[in-house]
Amino acid sequence: MPSWSGRQHGRLRAPIGSNQAVAHALADVATRLEASRISSTRPPPYEARDPRVTVKAAMARVSRTEAAQAAIDTAIQFHGASGLEAGHLLEGLYREVRATRIFEVHPRST
Repeated sequence: MPSWSGRQHGRLRAPIGSNQAVAHALADVATRLEASRISSTRPPPYEARDPRVTVKAAMARVSRTEAAQAAIDTAIQFHGASGLEAGHLLEGLYREVRATRIFEVHPRST
């Protein structure tokens, strides 16, 4: 995982992670991402046809998507309006994750 704490903040001329509020927000995002990763890599129960497997897989997908959205929202807060300008990396990530959130909340009928 990349470390943002060592990057210099333009106005303050100090590592952005030295700000306590920023450090806490980054720690929270890292915790949510790691928790969602762990829940997604757990081996499934023995019986694959068990309806609980489907429910747990759906819960893991939603957890991953929500953690990604929280990470992008936090990054956009730190970048300000420039993070949503066309062509910015965060703008593209925001669009991708937002589409995933909409899809997971409203699954296609089969």
